[in-house]
Amino acid sequence: MRIIFLALAVALGFSGSDPAASPVVFVGDSLISQGPWHRLCRRATNLGRGSATTRRLPGMTRAAIELRPAVVVIMIGVNDPLFGIPPGETAFNIKSAVSILQQAGIRVVSHRLLPVTSESGIADFNARIHAVNRRLPAHALRLRLAERDYSGDGLHLRSRAYRKWAAELRRRGVCH
Repeated sequence: MRIIFLALAVALGFSGSDPAASPVVFVGDSLISQGPWHRLCRRATNLGRGSATTRRLPGMTRAAIELRPAVVVIMIGVNDPLFGIPPGETAFNIKSAVSILQQAGIRVVSHRLLPVTSESGIADFNARIHAVNRRLPAHALRLRLAERDYSGDGLHLRSRAYRKWAAELRRRGVCH
């Protein structure tokens, strides 16, 4: 079963170090998939998928559980408003994934959605992001990034933002 899953992970484009040896698994959308986690967080597996919504979390959660990590880091949801997914459903999907992972004995570090900058060109986007964040648990990690940490599209992150993010995860004992 493990060999089949590893072949599936490779076929789907999941990246990182050897998934079978990963103590940390990153799950999410392009903010996760574009992160250089294999360099910033030793022995991490990146299950992030560009353009993913929280409706993909059940499959991502099953894949993460199969890898038997000590920790799963979740950052997903910024694409949901683009696909018409209401804030309540986004928050529910995230909380459900966290619960399932915790029931499997896995530590979870979930995040509040990051705001976008004016360069994103998406009107009223931050109001929708704030509506999701209000519904997430208080312990969800809130990254504090400056506008200069974002790429030119106002949504994705520059290398320095990933370094800041990894530093915060190190402070929490996730990355080494």
